[in-house]
Amino acid sequence: MGVDSDMQDSLSQYLLFSLDELYAIEIKYVVEVLEYTKISKIPRTPSYMAGIINNRGKIVPIIDIRKQFGMSDRFVDEDDKKRNKGVNISNIIILTLVYEGDEFNLGILVDYVNEVLELDPFSIDDAPKIGSGFNSKFISGIGKSNNKFIIILDVENLFDVRELSKFRNTTIYDPEYQQQ
Repeated sequence: MGVDSDMQDSLSQYLLFSLDELYAIEIKYVVEVLEYTKISKIPRTPSYMAGIINNRGKIVPIIDIRKQFGMSDRFVDEDDKKRNKGVNISNIIILTLVYEGDEFNLGILVDYVNEVLELDPFSIDDAPKIGSGFNSKFISGIGKSNNKFIIILDVENLFDVRELSKFRNTTIYDPEYQQQ
């Protein structure tokens, strides 16, 4: 028996990724997922700002979500080192955000991307209220799949878009990049 079309319409798609636990971002924000690439550091930026990359001729700011969340660096075992050539992070998720009517891209470092998952909005609980010292504005809810909790991030409240938008519409000359 197939999924009812009304139910299918109500399902939302999320990109699942890991940072010790499972997290998700609504797929509508995701442009692409990249393998880890060299990130150029920028002096005098917040500690969570990993730097910038050249992605198809555009400068894309990269955020280290672990540092933004106050998490420790990822534990790297020997298999990780071989797979990632000694680098702690394996994927960069490129997102599209809007600020003052302009779209711009932003990348986030994650341990690894798991899958795209469809969730029924009724299966997502509200973000927990955990005392006054915990800021949960960047969590839109908690989902559950295969008996695992998934922290669903609110992309629009996750970043200081005003600060990051300074990189919007910035292109760099790269003779190796050719538009198709």
